[in-house]
Amino acid sequence: MIKEIIELFLGEKWKSVYTTQDVEEYAKIKGKLMNENIKVKTRMNNRYTSSRRRQTTYNILVKSEEVYKANNIIHYQRREK
Repeated sequence: MIKEIIELFLGEKWKSVYTTQDVEEYAKIKGKLMNENIKVKTRMNNRYTSSRRRQTTYNILVKSEEVYKANNIIHYQRREK
């Protein structure tokens, strides 16, 4: 929470551009963004299912000014087979 307050005053805001529970998909998307020189942060949320299995959700964040570019890279770049 302190980090968010500091970022608010410094003007450096991060926005979520992609969310997944698949670790391979997370790594692929993060790699695509990093290859295009976009700084990336990750927020992970762990929760336990009723069968006591841990389920992790990965949220990929980029700086506010790079959201448009990041979305183009994620959704419109040619997909590899």
